[in-house]
Amino acid sequence: MLVWANGLQARVREIYRTVNSAPQHGTFEPTAWGRFDFLTPAMPCDGLQRVGSEKGSDDNGQVVCAFNIIQTLPSCIVYSFGGGDSFAFDVEFAMRTNCSIFTFDCGVHDFASIDTNVAALVPPRLRAGVRARIHPYSICVGPANAGLPGKGTFMTYDTIVEMLGHRGERVDFLRLNVGGLESEVLPGIMADATAPDQIGFALHYLTELAQSWPLRTRPTAELALEALGVYHANGFALAHREDDYLCEQCTKLVMHHLLC
Repeated sequence: MLVWANGLQARVREIYRTVNSAPQHGTFEPTAWGRFDFLTPAMPCDGLQRVGSEKGSDDNGQVVCAFNIIQTLPSCIVYSFGGGDSFAFDVEFAMRTNCSIFTFDCGVHDFASIDTNVAALVPPRLRAGVRARIHPYSICVGPANAGLPGKGTFMTYDTIVEMLGHRGERVDFLRLNVGGLESEVLPGIMADATAPDQIGFALHYLTELAQSWPLRTRPTAELALEALGVYHANGFALAHREDDYLCEQCTKLVMHHLLC
């Protein structure tokens, strides 16, 4: 972790050196996924498994590190934030583990597609048990508790943990797919006393944040400061990165909590 942090300034400087040595047309920022090249893994992602979809097939698949270990647990807790009405991640995670999945999206009020996915993905003898461990809520995670017209009900991570009675419990994995809102809610999640062991999320540099500012483009230096001041400062280390070919402004990260 310390080695990763000490080398961050040099990696950011190299990104800018490279982009500014090439012909530019009105910008001095790297484009597409080059803006995330300061993000290098600080630890291995052993036992890597993809849950929810094949790589590149849609936006709902998620890499999970140490999945082989999670599969041995007699019980576990997973939070899944966002993803619309596609619950392939939630259903597959429940099918392949003993975890209880708590899934949240304030834009979804009819959870019939969970049953559709269970019927499509789960062997008949396992369906009832898998469905019983998937708990959906029409709530979005946000930086403050609020009801936003046209968007829905937002709750902080802390409020959600308290609501579910998970204070002091271990949250084994948290999936965050909230379309640019990640940077608003990650500080509260990572600093919480019930911070998850792993967080999988997409980092965006083109963002439209629901509760703070409108559409804007974030420079490399700002993203690097977030990595240092939020991820590193709260004891999270990058274990895996893959660029999202469906989104040139996005890269998908898996962070491990080292201060559990």
